[in-house]
Amino acid sequence: MTIKITRGLGGRKDVLVLGVIVVLGISGVLGARQMRHKITAPTGVGTSTLPAEEIIALGEKARGPARAVAYHDRDVARVVAAAVAQRPDETWQSVPMGTIFQVTGVVVAGEEVWLRGIMQGHQPQVALRIHASFLAPYQPVVLDNRVELADVRLLTLADSRQRLALNAFLRNISDQTLSQCVVTCIFQNQGDRPVDTRRTDLLVLPPRELIRFQLPMTDKPYASIALQITYATPDGLRNYLPTVVIKKSSL
Repeated sequence: MTIKITRGLGGRKDVLVLGVIVVLGISGVLGARQMRHKITAPTGVGTSTLPAEEIIALGEKARGPARAVAYHDRDVARVVAAAVAQRPDETWQSVPMGTIFQVTGVVVAGEEVWLRGIMQGHQPQVALRIHASFLAPYQPVVLDNRVELADVRLLTLADSRQRLALNAFLRNISDQTLSQCVVTCIFQNQGDRPVDTRRTDLLVLPPRELIRFQLPMTDKPYASIALQITYATPDGLRNYLPTVVIKKSSL
């Protein structure tokens, strides 16, 4: 069946009505965004999406995006967003995202949780005070006292093939840069036999720097994952770190 439109928006009244509808629609969208921001934004504090200079200017009012977590002395945390920390002289400094923070004390002020500690790998190691919302727990697996593997996660693409990709952090804890680093991910079945293999491109791991990597996607069913990390040695050979096996149920 064919429907023929015999009248359009040719009149002045129709054009005026259309204009009013468009203006009301735009106003509604902007109003909804403003209301959402008021509901979700913390009251009276700044967030870490600001430039570093503005975060420093906010000082004790600056907050990060992480959820509240209970920390204790000697815990290790990762800075998840550009942060600000207070020095012993009560001045403020910026802390880059990815910095590893060694907790030495916890200070609770009302509903606010502050952590005292030092930034690993930074000199001089001055005790700093940082809001807990800038930090997430960091619990790495140490491989051969040379590389840390942490925050292993699976990203799932919900399509007809149910594809997934693995990503994680590597951190070189030696004093030398590790070049031509490759992470090999072997997906295994119940009998620990390979069903698929994925590898990263060549990575460079500077000392004490947190590097995120992600492997290409797979659609193969699996029961466990074996991660093998290698890097180039000065004599042109390759060094193999201990293999890490992760069960599907723990991811």
